[in-house]
Amino acid sequence: MVVVLVSLAAWSSAALASPSARTLSPFCSKVVSYAKDTPGTTLYSLKPAALAAKYKGFKSATVRLLSIAPSSIKPDLQKIFTFDNALFAALQKAGWSFTKVPPATLKSWATKGPLLKPASDKVISYFNKTCGLHYPLP
Repeated sequence: MVVVLVSLAAWSSAALASPSARTLSPFCSKVVSYAKDTPGTTLYSLKPAALAAKYKGFKSATVRLLSIAPSSIKPDLQKIFTFDNALFAALQKAGWSFTKVPPATLKSWATKGPLLKPASDKVISYFNKTCGLHYPLP
């Protein structure tokens, strides 16, 4: 299954770098803060209760980030967050277990996820160049 996730709840600590002494925009400051608060986790490794908690945090983070996102990446970020929110909603419906997600939903993720690569690449490049993070492109 291929799932493109640029969810803040799933980024790894390897992506964290010390942003330079330059002043970060409010958007970049939030991105860096969220990345530091959720190091080293993947959605697949979390237990159901932890997934539910990540979703709650992710929902509030997406609202906040979209409200302050720069116009150059806002449409791309919206596409990614829409996909991620649908993924979380399906997981919630399945009792937060990937093994209980219906095959048709998994197939949909496998089809739709890769279509987000251009948006994902653009957002990750912005995070790396502007916010001082070091995320690899998927």
